[in-house]
Amino acid sequence: MKNLRLFVFIGLLVSLLSACTYNPFSQSEPFTKSTALHSFKPSIQVAQAWSVNAGVGSNDTGLALRPAIVGSEIIAANADGVVNAYNLKTGKQLWSKNIGTSITSSPAAKDGIVVVGAGNSTMYVMNQKSGKVLWHLSIPNTMIAAPAINQDLIVGKALGGTVFSVNRKTKKLLWGYKHPAPMLTLRLSSSPVIVGNHVLVGFADGTLALLNNNNGTRVWNQRIAMPQGSYSVQRLVDIDATPVVRNNMIYVVTYQGQLAALKLMSGKIVWHHKLSSYSGMALNNNNLFVTSANGVIWAFNRYTGSISWKMNQLKYRHVTGPVLMHGALVVADREGYMHWLSPDDGRFLARVNIGSTIVDRPLVAGKLDYIATQNGYLNAYRVHG
Repeated sequence: MKNLRLFVFIGLLVSLLSACTYNPFSQSEPFTKSTALHSFKPSIQVAQAWSVNAGVGSNDTGLALRPAIVGSEIIAANADGVVNAYNLKTGKQLWSKNIGTSITSSPAAKDGIVVVGAGNSTMYVMNQKSGKVLWHLSIPNTMIAAPAINQDLIVGKALGGTVFSVNRKTKKLLWGYKHPAPMLTLRLSSSPVIVGNHVLVGFADGTLALLNNNNGTRVWNQRIAMPQGSYSVQRLVDIDATPVVRNNMIYVVTYQGQLAALKLMSGKIVWHHKLSSYSGMALNNNNLFVTSANGVIWAFNRYTGSISWKMNQLKYRHVTGPVLMHGALVVADREGYMHWLSPDDGRFLARVNIGSTIVDRPLVAGKLDYIATQNGYLNAYRVHG
């Protein structure tokens, strides 16, 4: 617990939240000294492709607004209410739209639309090509995670354990689902995942649920982690990393709880490990990659759960969740560095100093990596070799 960078949001969040929240990416409290970086000989070359001041970042809200990639565009939103679209290859701005109110969720983009949540408990749906607001809708509570989108539905998760589905054609709420929420949660949230006719949702009490897309009824729920300890902070077991689904298997991790692999249709746990994480996961043909809350990067055999390797050289650097690109595992740390690692053994392949605190984990499209920083910049790096 000594390495937690958590603080209670007061004042601003009174109007937004029905429960208290902590932010594990805060710099407001003392923390364990981060591991020093050591030099190495890069085996791949990384060069900046472009950089734009997109106004991304969280300002003083503590939100991590991660951009979204769709087609040949990257969509970035900021807490002040501005959504921008840029060309993936050149960084050229394609459009910019101010929705007129604060934005509280990362954007989601698919099938011609961009969706964001706003602080007035409203969801805004925009045209992907122009940024024009097509319609907006009042939702049950403030949405702080990117929603899931398919051709028919938009499924969002709001504060207080509420899940809701919106019919894209009628622009009306289709169903809602309420799950009990603890009084204290992390100021982060995982996104719903649409899987065929179902939607997978992780909750702040460490429970994972599979819901029916047609009516919101619960197919199953599975407790991934049980709260432990006497104090509220010790009992945080939020599922804040969006679950990953592959070949009818689900991979999920909780804060201060465990990492688990489950069967999709039954929710039965196949294997599990004690682990604490609030960042995303990555998956290749053999391994599941996850960054623990203390900055250790792990690789687990995705079939058996056995440990393939772990890497301690970024410990206590507040490392993002990993993403995979061709031949590399990419992470970033709070001190402004991006790291390219070997997915085979975790060794360093390349490193760049971005010079600002990282907002959230990188994104990848082809041989370009994208990262948003706290000072408002969206950066693209090209990998050679």
